[in-house]
Amino acid sequence: MLIPQLCSGLDLSLRPRFNTGVQYFEYSQDVFKFNSGSISGSGQTSEVNLKDFTPFVSGGLTLFVDRFFIDSSVQFSFDGEDSIHTTNDFSFPARGTLPESEVNIGGENNVNFDRLEYSFSLGYAITDQIVAYAGYKRARTKIDIPIQNRSTAVVTANSAPNPGLSGTVTGQLDLDYEYDGAFIGGAYSQNIEMGFLQGALSANVAIAFMDGEVDVQFNNLKINNQMGSQNLNIDILSGGLKGDTVGISAGLAWNGITAINGLTYLVGVNGYHYEFDGIENSPNFSETVVRVDFGLSFTF
Repeated sequence: MLIPQLCSGLDLSLRPRFNTGVQYFEYSQDVFKFNSGSISGSGQTSEVNLKDFTPFVSGGLTLFVDRFFIDSSVQFSFDGEDSIHTTNDFSFPARGTLPESEVNIGGENNVNFDRLEYSFSLGYAITDQIVAYAGYKRARTKIDIPIQNRSTAVVTANSAPNPGLSGTVTGQLDLDYEYDGAFIGGAYSQNIEMGFLQGALSANVAIAFMDGEVDVQFNNLKINNQMGSQNLNIDILSGGLKGDTVGISAGLAWNGITAINGLTYLVGVNGYHYEFDGIENSPNFSETVVRVDFGLSFTF
């Protein structure tokens, strides 16, 4: 959609496309403190920092009307994995025969995540080389952290060991991270003809205004010890993480013409960094993405 000269002179045209490639994804989150309703206590999760190179597939459709265009796209990245060290601290009030206690659950954990992103935009070719556009973007990343760690508990009053809340802990920590917002940007492209190499080289930059939220949940958390197995049932009441950001994305792409009329190919790289400033007493969190992709499109 950023190569206006490839469709100049057309009053109306439609261009579907398919892309695939590899993206570097990194997510970071500061310490998150919360209140728990089910145990009437409090807790906190440690910093989270995960990253991986993941494959992705994407598709899109662009409608050109003279110099205007409307574009929609969707992308799915999958098989994200990492190994991180997490620490979760809880303050448990007295329950039955168990005195008020401080519980630490920590260790090395494997992380799995996938990501879905889609966007809509409206643009205008100011000249044959310059395009301006604006639109809406939404992304959601599901991060699953299986927990199989050791719990160490002490009585708050005297720091004596509490065997009732010590042992092996199993369960899962789920982070449901999503953001959405508007973006505005522009692109410049230049036709290049060098023998068999024909097409256009383009550069684009955009500014995004995003609101983000991370829902944090502990699921099926159990402590197993010589006294048996018990569910912790920790419900987070503080609403997760919330933040907003103004981020910049940039990219460079080659859109080449093939021997088949209407068929073009694309090779490109693009990336951005969103640093979400926490609001409503939320900690900060951030996302970094760098993509390398290859695609095909056909103009009708």
